[in-house]
Amino acid sequence: MTTSQIEQQQLVSADFVVDQDWAARYTESSHETWVALVESTQQVSNQTACAKFLRGQEIVRLDPKRIPKFKEVSEQLAGSTGWEIVGVSGFVPNEIFFKHFANKRFPVSCAIRSLDDSHFEEYPDLFHDIYGHTPLLICPEVSDILQSCASGILKAMKSGREDLVKKIVAAYWFSLEVGLVKERGDIRVYGAAIASSVKESIHATSDKSPNLIRFDLDRVMRTEYDMLDLQQTYFVLDDINDLRNLAEQDFFDRALSLENMSTLGLGEICESDEIIQLGTNRAHQGSLQTALI
Repeated sequence: MTTSQIEQQQLVSADFVVDQDWAARYTESSHETWVALVESTQQVSNQTACAKFLRGQEIVRLDPKRIPKFKEVSEQLAGSTGWEIVGVSGFVPNEIFFKHFANKRFPVSCAIRSLDDSHFEEYPDLFHDIYGHTPLLICPEVSDILQSCASGILKAMKSGREDLVKKIVAAYWFSLEVGLVKERGDIRVYGAAIASSVKESIHATSDKSPNLIRFDLDRVMRTEYDMLDLQQTYFVLDDINDLRNLAEQDFFDRALSLENMSTLGLGEICESDEIIQLGTNRAHQGSLQTALI
């Protein structure tokens, strides 16, 4: 192996980027899993996703019969927001993950979940990343939010301010991952983690268990989050175009302005909340009772 080849291998390793190796990596069973996931999830998306998400699906045109090739998805995104899909394997540390965002590279897991995990997947996989995120990656405001969050997080990391990192990640999480929006009087999904999960799509839009609270950025950034479970609280935009205002934020400065304010726990309600639905917390009562025993 030449010196240049070693250096290239080390660079790829440092970025956690791997070749999708589409032909060798995916078996017919893998493609069948993709087909089954798309079919079952799309049925729910047609009923629960916001119009902008569904329009994004029409533009991106993911192949419903074969696992998408990252290069082809990147080509579709290039004409709108210029994002590139890059394959990764396993857990990507926050600093590396958000450095990719800062450079308009969207890290996508090369692995696809099993059908046993189709209703709710705790960790991001290819289906979550591609089905959930790419329909809105064509939107300039979503592109700007991703880069603004990344810039703020990297600045906070460089300053050694993990408290600010957590606040900015909360803004990203409660918007682009588990975000909801009002649309013609109904609650609709735009967040990727919900959109790629049949179980959470129903939980977030139809169940009486979660709290639904009007989106307020300061409130959102002070809120604890659990990325490995259904949410006890969701924040709802008045209009999908409110993402444009979010895209204009300096997330580092906004987080800094909140440094002396208390953190709000999972499912906690505060006096200033504009409550759309006060949840029963039924979905989490079993786990809470177990924890108390």
